[in-house]
Amino acid sequence: MIALVVTSSQLPNTVSFLRNLHQYGGGYTGLRWQSSQTMSAVYALDPNIPLISNETSAIMLLADRSPFELPELESHAPLPIDMAFGDGSTRAERAFREEGAALVLFDTVRWQMAPVYGESTSQRLGSLVDGLFLYRDLEDGSIYFYQDPARE
Repeated sequence: MIALVVTSSQLPNTVSFLRNLHQYGGGYTGLRWQSSQTMSAVYALDPNIPLISNETSAIMLLADRSPFELPELESHAPLPIDMAFGDGSTRAERAFREEGAALVLFDTVRWQMAPVYGESTSQRLGSLVDGLFLYRDLEDGSIYFYQDPARE
């Protein structure tokens, strides 16, 4: 009897969840990813431009490209708070600096970096892109280059 009461009390929430999942999809096949402005901008980039991102799985699945992962998300170890991306010696940063790679940051980067940087996450995100060329500022992310790609 108790199980029936508990189960029936959750039925409206379950039906609502399933209805939304059916209508909008879930995960990388969901409407949010399918209508992503940042993903649309990734599709428009020259396929020869290497990519670095905080959402490597989404880019691999949806754009069929293999990006580098942000170093601190890959290693789960913090980098200096005040260091701009591209100033370090990781493979991704060298590609960014020397090969003209694009840094594709989706809006999920803040909560992904929070476990690594804690209360310093906002400061790290500000420093990460400090001095970089903002190529596109989009509804759900941004794309940066080490310098203006038009000048190369």
